[in-house]
Amino acid sequence: MLSILPALLFAQQQTIERNGICMDPIAGRGAYINSVNTGLCLLCSAADGAAIIDGNLTNFATLTTGVSVGLLGGSAVSVKDSLQYYPSGNAVGFVVKYNGGLLTLNLLNALQIRTYRNGVAQETASFSSGSGLLSAAVLSNEGGKQILKFTTTKDFDEVQLFAPSTLTALTSIDVYYAFEGPANCASDCVNALTGSAEVGTPEFGGASLVCLG
Repeated sequence: MLSILPALLFAQQQTIERNGICMDPIAGRGAYINSVNTGLCLLCSAADGAAIIDGNLTNFATLTTGVSVGLLGGSAVSVKDSLQYYPSGNAVGFVVKYNGGLLTLNLLNALQIRTYRNGVAQETASFSSGSGLLSAAVLSNEGGKQILKFTTTKDFDEVQLFAPSTLTALTSIDVYYAFEGPANCASDCVNALTGSAEVGTPEFGGASLVCLG
C-alpha cells in the first residue's frame, strides 16, 4: 500500500495547464528528462538532455538514431512535467534540427512522438508518408529547424521523441525543446503535399512555416 502512495500524491498535486500559449515550451520549474523513457547519444555533449528543458530555446541535446539504448528498442528523449498536465486537444511536439539538411522521408516515417500520463502510455503518432497523425514543418529563418507535432486526444504530462533501432544508418538529430499548446494556433505556411496555403499569425516570432503533412 505504501509503495503506491507517492504515485497517488504526485497525480493529485498536478494541475491542468490551459494558458493558451502557442508552442509553449515544456521547460523550467517542474520539467525534467524522464530517464526511464530516455536514451540519448552517450558520446554527445548534453547527453543527459538537460539542455532541452533549461528554457534556452537555442540549446539542444543530440539524439542518435539507428541504435538501441537500454530496453527502449531504439533511442529516445522524454520530457515530463511534474507539476502540470495538459488537456486533450492540445498539440504537442518537438523542435529539432537534422544536420544533414531537412529530415528525409525515411527518417520522418521512422520517428514517433508518444505521450504519457502518470507513466502510462497514452498515444503514439507517426508520419506515415504524410497520412499519419504526425506533421512536420520547417521554420524558415531558423537555420533549418523543424517542428514535429500532432494533436492529442488524451490528457498527458509527458512527451517522448522516439527513433527505432530499425533505422540502419547512424544519424544525429539535435533536439531543442518540447512544446505544447492549442491545436488551432494560426500559422503562415504552405502545405507541401496539397499546395494550399494557410495565412494567419506566425506561431514562432514571425518565422514562417513550410508544412509537410
